[in-house]
Amino acid sequence: MCKLCVFAGTTEGRELVEFLCGQKVSVTACVATEYGETLLSPKANLTISAQRLTGEEMEALFSRENFDMVIDATHPYASVVTENIASACEKAGVRYQRLLRTGCKAGEDAVFVPDIPAAVDYLNGTEGTILLTTGSKELAKYAFLANFADRVYARVLPMEESLHLCQSAGLKPAHILAMQGPFSTELNEALIRQFHIAYLVTKDGDYVLNQAGAENTDPAANNYIQIDPNLPFTIDEQGYIHQNEQVVGQIGVIDFEDYNYLAKYGENLYQTVDGATLTDANARVRQGYIEASNVNVVTEMVNMITITRAYESNQKVIQTIDGMLDKAVNNVGRV
Repeated sequence: MCKLCVFAGTTEGRELVEFLCGQKVSVTACVATEYGETLLSPKANLTISAQRLTGEEMEALFSRENFDMVIDATHPYASVVTENIASACEKAGVRYQRLLRTGCKAGEDAVFVPDIPAAVDYLNGTEGTILLTTGSKELAKYAFLANFADRVYARVLPMEESLHLCQSAGLKPAHILAMQGPFSTELNEALIRQFHIAYLVTKDGDYVLNQAGAENTDPAANNYIQIDPNLPFTIDEQGYIHQNEQVVGQIGVIDFEDYNYLAKYGENLYQTVDGATLTDANARVRQGYIEASNVNVVTEMVNMITITRAYESNQKVIQTIDGMLDKAVNNVGRV
C-alpha cells in the first residue's frame, strides 16, 4: 500500500487528508498542536502526529516510515517549516510535493505595504477600527499603533497560546475573536458590520530578491525589492524596475555552472547545496507573463492511486500463480 505523509496545517491540507483516507493508501497527517488533531476525523488508514517537529525529527520520521511522498500543505507564510520539510525530504530521499492555495484578488481600493512597520505607519494616519487577520504571533508588532487597545480587533485561532499572545500584546478580551476557519464571505461581512471595521489587514504576496540577494546570505542584509504598491511600475528585459521615472531595483536573475548542486524545492523552485557556483544568466525578464504550473496535484494523486491499484492487481496475480505452482508441486510429490 502506498504511504503518504501530509503536513495538514491548513484547510486545504485537512481536505486532502479526508480525500486520501477514502482511497487505498496509508496516510500520516502531521499537525503542530493537539487542537489541529481534533480537526481531523479518525480513520482506519490514518495516523496523526500532533507535535511540532524539528528538521532533524522530520528527516528521522521520513526515513523510518519510508513514505512514497511527503505533501507540504502548511500555510503559505510558514516559510521556515516549508524549508525544513523540503530539506528533510532531500536528505531522506523522499519525493516532496508542495500544495499552495491561490492568492486573493484584491479590490481597487486595497492598499499594499511591504511589511508590518509600513502597515503600522499607514494605519496611524487613519481613523476607525481595525480587524487583524494576520495571526497572533505577529500581533505584538501592531501594538505600536496609536490607541491599539481600542482600535484593534484580532481574529486568531481558539488556542491557549494564541489567547496568551493577544493578552501580552495588550488586546482587550472583548476584541479577541477566537475562531477556526475556513471563513466564508458572509461571515467576514458579518464581523465587519458587527464591529464597525474600517480597515481589514491581511497577508498576501511573496518577497522578491534583488540582484545581490542570491549572493548575499547575511540575514541582516536588505536583499528584498521594495516598491510603492500604490504607484504603477514597469520592468525591462534586464530586470530593472522603473517607478516614478527612477530605477528602484533589479530582479535577481542568476544561473549555475553545475545543476547537480541544486536541490528540488517544490515543483518549480530550487535551493543550492554546498559547492554551488553562480554564473551570469543569459535570460530576459518579461513583465505581465504568468508561468503555468508544471504539475497538477490532483492529476498526480489520481495517477499514483491508479498505479497503486495496478500494482495490487499484479500482486494478486502473482500470488495466484504461486499458489497454483505450490499445489502442482505438492500433487506431483504425492504421486
